[in-house]
Amino acid sequence: MFNSGGIIQELEYFDSEAETCVKIEVKGGGNFLSYSNASPEKCFFIFLFIYLFLFIYFYLFLFF
Repeated sequence: MFNSGGIIQELEYFDSEAETCVKIEVKGGGNFLSYSNASPEKCFFIFLFIYLFLFIYFYLFLFF
């Protein structure tokens, strides 16, 4: 992570013949960049869904 106030909270790694999976949970702000010598088939940004949910929840709570 570059210029971050965040930390890596959890790192999981799974490797099989069919696929390799890395799960990284982060907390805080900053820019996260990663490198892979092969193009990934999937990439999930779960924190964006959580952020969106919290934003909508607090918006509804404060204004309705």
